[in-house]
Amino acid sequence: SRAGGKLLLADCCRDDPLAARGGVLGQIEDSLIPPRIVAKLAHPGTVAVLACDERERAFEHPVFKHGVFTQAFLDICRAEAGNGIDFEGIADQLKKRVPQTVAKLNNQKTQNPVVVGNGKVRLALKGIKPGRPLPPEGLRSPIEKIPNTVGMDLVEIPAGEFMMGSNETKITLKRAGFDPDDKGFDPSDEAPIHRVKITRPFLMSDTEVTIGQFAPFYEDLKKNNGRLDCQKDGKDKEGKDIKGGTGFENPQNPVDYNKKATFDPWNWGHDQIDMTNEIGRQNSSAYPIVNVSWNDAVDYCRWLSRREGKRYRLPTEAEWEYACRAGTKGHFWNGDDPQKLVVIAKVASRDLVQGRGAINLRNKFRFTAPVKSFVPNPFGLYDIHGNVAEWCGDWYDAKYYARSPVNDPEGPPTGEQRVWRGGAFLQNVICVRSSLRDFFPPEHRECWIGFRVVCEFDTPGQPRSP
Repeated sequence: SRAGGKLLLADCCRDDPLAARGGVLGQIEDSLIPPRIVAKLAHPGTVAVLACDERERAFEHPVFKHGVFTQAFLDICRAEAGNGIDFEGIADQLKKRVPQTVAKLNNQKTQNPVVVGNGKVRLALKGIKPGRPLPPEGLRSPIEKIPNTVGMDLVEIPAGEFMMGSNETKITLKRAGFDPDDKGFDPSDEAPIHRVKITRPFLMSDTEVTIGQFAPFYEDLKKNNGRLDCQKDGKDKEGKDIKGGTGFENPQNPVDYNKKATFDPWNWGHDQIDMTNEIGRQNSSAYPIVNVSWNDAVDYCRWLSRREGKRYRLPTEAEWEYACRAGTKGHFWNGDDPQKLVVIAKVASRDLVQGRGAINLRNKFRFTAPVKSFVPNPFGLYDIHGNVAEWCGDWYDAKYYARSPVNDPEGPPTGEQRVWRGGAFLQNVICVRSSLRDFFPPEHRECWIGFRVVCEFDTPGQPRSP
């Protein structure tokens, strides 16, 4: 440059150059630049900033579609555009922001940028439109998690507003690469897109409720001679037998789906679990609870509220979608490409479900996966797409969006079906979109439906009494 200084940015890994190549966080790409070459990067008059230290990896962000380091640099430039900034200022901010972002995405990973050389470089930042760093993505501190008495980690979802729903049609979804031709699929209940404001922050469990977290409730239920819906005799409104749960009679033959349970039904669909185990055993406790009805989920929230002296409940449909999107606008929180779901979600894989809506997951889980097996969204929520579908508190009404209030909508006052969201391990990608709505009667259960909980605040930082 005319000033005689050059700035070199190297967003690459510095670990084993012979390791197998991967992709994004969780499947990391290794660099072909070994540590011994690093010293040659900084020539006289040049300052180099390396994305990570020796033996570390430079992570890609599943939302940004490029490196965490690169995104941090771009955000700093936007924030300082029009002012100019010394290289030292950029380096200081990179050293703070990159580790924070990586820790937020995965607190077991580290990435620490390194400066090579000591030249003076000042950037004019011409042609860059001024603006603040892009919210809500990871230049914040790592997400604080609040543990409760059953082993859940709760994260605070801030108040805010977003555009809820979708105006997609079968035609536009097909053009976007989805398979909307499944019998009965109709996206019209996702319309119209409408503004929703969540006026109060709330706590949400960062995972779906697990078998281990459900076990204390079930033990108390048994002591009081109570039963889950899947353990009760009875008929549904169509006269069908509704005792038991659903699952895969033979995990090696997925065609055998929907057989009735002949043993404790919440283990159905979990081929990584010894299905004869008692509930809550060590090797199954990290899997999401399944075959729980909406009624069971509500009873669990009431039990947990009494246990802790706080108010737990199911999320409203609006809270769920707001938390799922976490400031994003795509089909999924990490964009619009279904193949990118491999990093964030357990959805239908071709070894379980055939069809255009299935993807090649390349992981060891054919059915449900233990919670926290994939990357969390920007709010710190795991498995918000896929794994198991999640009950919401609302009654279902296909036309509700047209008359929904802006502030804190809670759904229609009455109905016959309850909403579930998020999709599951056996559903194709069109059914795990952020805007997808579906429903079942409150007594219904499936081996692919579970739930996560919300804990209310009276004021920020103070959980509400029941």
